Amino acid sequence: MERGFIEVIVLIFFFAFLFVMYFSLADMRDVAGGIIRRLRNRVSHKEASMVMGQNFFGVGDAFRYFHHDLIPQKVARSWREALRCIPFKKSTLEACKDTHVLVAVLPLSLTELLTEVLYVPLINKCFNGYNEEWFRKEPFAHVRGRPGWYLIRKESAYELRGKPWDIQRALAPQEYVPCVRVLAYVVIAHFLKGGGRLFQDCYVRTADVGSGNGRVCLGLFERERGFSIRCGFDDNGQYLLLGVALAQPPELP
Repeated sequence: MERGFIEVIVLIFFFAFLFVMYFSLADMRDVAGGIIRRLRNRVSHKEASMVMGQNFFGVGDAFRYFHHDLIPQKVARSWREALRCIPFKKSTLEACKDTHVLVAVLPLSLTELLTEVLYVPLINKCFNGYNEEWFRKEPFAHVRGRPGWYLIRKESAYELRGKPWDIQRALAPQEYVPCVRVLAYVVIAHFLKGGGRLFQDCYVRTADVGSGNGRVCLGLFERERGFSIRCGFDDNGQYLLLGVALAQPPELP
């Protein structure tokens, strides 16, 4: 009787073990399948460069142009690791290769970007700093953010210009508005690598708002003076030369 009882207990534990192992393997298959699917969607830096062409600014470019010697090696390694994976599918890059720029953005604040990590002659070519004092006092100018890849639209769509902020956002629901720090970085990066001047004939709204509740805008990248950063455009205003900056949201972790 006792022996039979022990055999039953053993069988119960055995089948319970098989049950757990079955579903554990199923979970492992799901996890492995998810990893494989993500890897298939991944695009390497080289592939992204080939797809985007002149509209690509990679990790090597970032450290080459933005004073690599001023960044501690340990910090630089952590930034490179954070930028190892591009969070966009190859099909998305192919669809955006002529209308967007793909840029590896380092975590530099707006004030660092415009005053410290570029050589003075380059700053003067890129940035019209006649009114820079106003934003030096703003909190958004000192935010560094995180290293990341950004897929930014190169120009403001004409159908979005001259419209209030709410309407601009409603007409482009699939994209988001980047902050001025990222936008300034992208505009400078594209120019330094020989891609030309972005937003030459207009200003674009960004996600940032100044202390006076005015929308922060960037644009009018003129040949002689560089681009300007302004604040004070009313979100309800309809200004003919005022569009909105747009970026594709990341698709992959």
